[in-house]
Amino acid sequence: MGKWKEAVTTQLNDAARKNKKLREELRLLREEKANALSGLRVQLTEEFQERTAMQRDELEALKKQAAALREEKKTMAATHEAELQAARTKLREVIQLELETEYKRREGDWEKEKTQLQMLTAAKETERAQAEHECGVLQLRLNRLGTQYDELATLLQPECGFTAETCVLEAGDHAADGTSNAERQKTAMAAAHARQMESIKADLQSKEQRTQFLLGRAKQEHEAEKTQLLRELHLREEELKVAHTLLKQVQVENSRYMERVSHAQTERQALEQRYAAKVSALSQELAERIQAADEVQLANKRLQEQLRTSQQQVATLEEESTMREEAFHSLMFSEDSKRITMDLQRALQAARDEAEEWKMQYYASVTASQPPSAAVAATSQGGPSPQKSAEADGEHESAAATAPAAAVRTPEAWHDQLAAREANLDLQAAQLARKAALLAAAEAKLNKMRSSMASGDRSNAEDDDSDRGLADTSPLISTAASLLPSSLHGSLRLLEAQRRRLHLPGTCGLCACCFSGGGTTGVPRRLRRNAFLTIVAALMLLFMLASFRVVA
Repeated sequence: MGKWKEAVTTQLNDAARKNKKLREELRLLREEKANALSGLRVQLTEEFQERTAMQRDELEALKKQAAALREEKKTMAATHEAELQAARTKLREVIQLELETEYKRREGDWEKEKTQLQMLTAAKETERAQAEHECGVLQLRLNRLGTQYDELATLLQPECGFTAETCVLEAGDHAADGTSNAERQKTAMAAAHARQMESIKADLQSKEQRTQFLLGRAKQEHEAEKTQLLRELHLREEELKVAHTLLKQVQVENSRYMERVSHAQTERQALEQRYAAKVSALSQELAERIQAADEVQLANKRLQEQLRTSQQQVATLEEESTMREEAFHSLMFSEDSKRITMDLQRALQAARDEAEEWKMQYYASVTASQPPSAAVAATSQGGPSPQKSAEADGEHESAAATAPAAAVRTPEAWHDQLAAREANLDLQAAQLARKAALLAAAEAKLNKMRSSMASGDRSNAEDDDSDRGLADTSPLISTAASLLPSSLHGSLRLLEAQRRRLHLPGTCGLCACCFSGGGTTGVPRRLRRNAFLTIVAALMLLFMLASFRVVA
């Protein structure tokens, strides 16, 4: 018996030394892990800063592109203005050509009208000459008739030299005295001839007067037409002068616009040269930025490879730590402890099976009693929010504690409990609906906050805090964190804090909590005496995790 105690003492001392050594190695590994994590955080911070710088560079590039687009817009506006000026110039040229064409057409019309007026004037002059010629002919005829009359009068005079009147008087006297018939006939013929001469003379005078009247009227019409034609010619000369003045003004404006167009073309060439220089500089800068971005991507790839290598090393160290902890617990356990542990594990498995069976029966009864729409609504709700996780933990603890007792109750109590649970589930479904709405609003607000850099920094800080909070947890809590949604990580952190406060192990070896050997390891001595309390706490923890899985 003494040798066995000495052997056990030696074994325990060896185990204590190994435990101390393993703890020291675990501390070193944790320090290395913390250093690696700090290095990774530094690398991630640098990468974030580099990405921020790249985004700022991209923003600057976009601003430059916007400025270039504004300049291009101004250039296009200037080009459009130049095109408008060119169009106006062309329009003025067309108007000038039309004016010149109209001026030439009017000059042609004026020449034609002038020619027609000249022809009309020549015709009037010809008519006047003809009238004057007719007047001359009539005057000659009149003179000839006068000569013939004088000759006839001379022939009709008697030898004594009396005039025709004296002859007529004498004839009258002779008639009175009873002259002969021959003399009377001669006297009558002379009188008839005299009357004929007087009538011819009167006719010639009337024709001369009418000819003079027609000639005067033709002269008046000619003078009036000549005056009107001179007035029209003067007016057309005035219009021609005005057209010449307008043509000179248009030519002056055309020369000014041509000067402006040449000046605008010179400015456009200068702007094109400046823009070409700017484009070449920007293209060179863009090539440099692209090269820098490629270098940054290569550095990022190297950092990601280093990060993956570090993560693999951390995972390897965690596996080694877990294996050493399991080896330590296996060394600390004796044969009796192992047997008790196996019994407890079998009991725990039976309790799990019973809990699963009770859960399946419960949910079968709930789904059978609820309508399909309510069941779908109850199953489609998300997990509770982090703010109400403590209340949910308390409710699931009470549910897990009362589950074994409810399994052995009467059917009436079972139905009453199911009705109460259904009402509670309806209330929880309404609460979950409200929480889902609040969660959706919070997620929308979070997405809106993530659009700015400050919210990105805060989210990175929160991620670092959450990673830091769950980095050193036990394998059980880590597994639960990987299986449960992020909204339940607060409850897992509380459980991890409680485990650390009670110095509970992080593995499934629950007997280490109850049957730890040395005084320096395991839970406090005040908790080692009550193994049943520890088992109940473990069962409650398992039921809580199962409830969380069901709610999720």
